[in-house]
Amino acid sequence: MRWKLFIPILSLFFFLMLIETCFAGDTEKEARKLYNKAQKSCLAQKWDKAINLFQELLEQFPNSRYQDDARFWIGYILKKKGYDFRACDGISGEIQGIKMRKVFLRAFREMHST
Repeated sequence: MRWKLFIPILSLFFFLMLIETCFAGDTEKEARKLYNKAQKSCLAQKWDKAINLFQELLEQFPNSRYQDDARFWIGYILKKKGYDFRACDGISGEIQGIKMRKVFLRAFREMHST
């Protein structure tokens, strides 16, 4: 008796997992397109455009596998532009992970808003 109810529920579960996987694949493709566009801008030394595209990637695709690469390239570009990371370290102290990301992005935005 229990199996009659269990099999349709299990089938529905696997169907929903399949659908979620399909949509996640589309999201990752969009993230890859944005990452490639940002990387091309970086290689062309269009620093501001590249930073904006990498930031867009970070905001639009928070679970993308390109998150770490985007952060690396933002740091690389800022270093090329002469950004002093010691100032950011002084603000953040011992903060790591997601907290550091928020501090870094806030400091970056404040630097470019003036």
